Amino acid sequence: QRLLHIINYSNTTECWNFIITIGAYLRYTDLRSACLSQADLSSADLTGADLRYTYLRQADLSSADLTGADLRQANLTGADLENISWNEDTKWENVQGLDEAINVPEALKNDLTSS
Repeated sequence: QRLLHIINYSNTTECWNFIITIGAYLRYTDLRSACLSQADLSSADLTGADLRYTYLRQADLSSADLTGADLRQANLTGADLENISWNEDTKWENVQGLDEAINVPEALKNDLTSS
C-alpha cells in the first residue's frame, strides 16, 4: 500500500524532486522479481534492498547506493552502473547481463573475478 502511494506521487512531480522525496523509502525495500526495465534509479538509495530476480534491463542506476543490496539473479543487461556504491555485503551471485551493462566500475569487475 505504501509503495502504491509512492508510485502515484511519482506521477505528479519532477524527477529530481521524486528522487529527493522518495529515494529514502527504497532502503531495504523488497523489489524481488519487479520489472524495472528502463527505470530511472539514478542516485537512488537502494541500501539493503532485495532485488533478487529483478528485471533492471537498461535501467539507470548511476550513482545509486547498492550497499548490502541483494542482486542475485537480477538482470542488468544494458543497465548504467556508473559511479555506483556497493560493499562486501552486496550480493552479486548469478547476476545476469553484467557483461552487457555499461559503465561497470573496474573495481566491481575485479571484485567479482576474484570471488
